[in-house]
Amino acid sequence: MAKDNNRHQKFAQVMLTGKPVTPQDFAEVFKGTDTEPVLYRLSTYIYDIKKYEHGVIRVLKNGRKVQAYQLVNFDEFNDDGSYRGPVKSQVVETPEQKEPVAA
Repeated sequence: MAKDNNRHQKFAQVMLTGKPVTPQDFAEVFKGTDTEPVLYRLSTYIYDIKKYEHGVIRVLKNGRKVQAYQLVNFDEFNDDGSYRGPVKSQVVETPEQKEPVAA
């Protein structure tokens, strides 16, 4: 049986592009779903992504009003919105070749 996602993971899935996402975008994505009635708790879900999923979220504001949210470390998340950790670089170290020392 597949693991059910928490609500904050559903919100993280929407933010996986790394681009700013407005509250209206969240409303459009979740329109007609069981998540739509609880969109007033958006700031709580953003906090949960920061706390439980180690998300780095930039909040874009105009004065006091939030214009958009942006997931900065989106490359550290799985497609289901769960945190998988930093991506290790694919650098392959080659051993240095030592030249024989002439005696």
